[in-house]
Amino acid sequence: MKIPSLITLAIIVSILFYSCSKSSPATNTNSNNNNNNNNNGNTNVTRDTLLGSVSAYIDDTLVQFDAEAFASANFLSNGNTVSIEAVQSTAPYSEISFTLSTAGPIDSGTYSVSSTPAGYLNFTYVTPQYGTSTLGSYTNLDNNSASITINSIVNTTDTIARGSFTGSVVTDASATPVSHTITNGKFNVRVTF
Repeated sequence: MKIPSLITLAIIVSILFYSCSKSSPATNTNSNNNNNNNNNGNTNVTRDTLLGSVSAYIDDTLVQFDAEAFASANFLSNGNTVSIEAVQSTAPYSEISFTLSTAGPIDSGTYSVSSTPAGYLNFTYVTPQYGTSTLGSYTNLDNNSASITINSIVNTTDTIARGSFTGSVVTDASATPVSHTITNGKFNVRVTF
């Protein structure tokens, strides 16, 4: 009679031990999720990556261009161009656009100012100038740090452009240019031809 009682007790202890060990990882998972939400100090900001979205960290602050976002593409016999444009829906109503032109096809891959000698990569960021309400236009024309990664849109059968971008832009009409740093840019937009 003692042996069955010991076996029953061992089974109960095993079940309790197993249940306790399963609850610990769930607690750790929640803790990890909270830590992930605290990245970049944006605890209440969820980045939009749905279709029709363009976003980037500009000077380490997440900016979502969510009022309007789209791409247009031209596939010609002497070269191809894709332009992506987006507008912010809240003040200061900033805008961003980037255009990639190549002499050949636009294949999936990463393009930079220095890696596209037969074409060009141009970023434009329009936002109020530092400390004023006057809009300033910032471009990367004299800055080789810009790059764009295209994950789709390689021919006229594609209807969506997805990818990422990064770079620095500067005012081009000033003796002492002001710059903005763009990092971790993402786009997911419909394409018109």
